[in-house]
This record gives sequence, structure tokens and C-alpha cells, in this order.
Amino acid sequence: GIGRTGAMLACYLVSNGYKAKEALDIVERERGYGLFTQGQYSAVYQFETILKINWKEKLLKGGLDA
Repeated sequence: GIGRTGAMLACYLVSNGYKAKEALDIVERERGYGLFTQGQYSAVYQFETILKINWKEKLLKGGLDA
């Protein structure tokens, strides 16, 4: 397949605090091309959503150490 490395790089950036759109823009700028399928883009946005939900649940349970 094509584009999986870019998708993983974007998810890595998201896991380090970047918004999905910012991460995708960085990947495209630095590599000279973006991802190749709508599914790959969707996966990065879904990953961002999952991280937000997980952080919110941890905070509601009493903090990040919970």
C-alpha cells in the first residue's frame, strides 16, 4: 500500500499534541506529498478523536495517573 507511513507519522504528531489538520499539513509539507486515500485521512482524524475521549475519561476519573 501507499501512504501508510505518512498516516503513521501524522498519528505520531497527533499523539504529541498536534491537531490532526496540523499534523497532516506537516507531513505533506515535509514529505512533498500527503496521504493517498480518504481512509488514511479519516484514520488520522479518528485517532485524534480517540485520544481526546481517552484524555477526558482519565481526567474525569481523577487525573492522568488514574
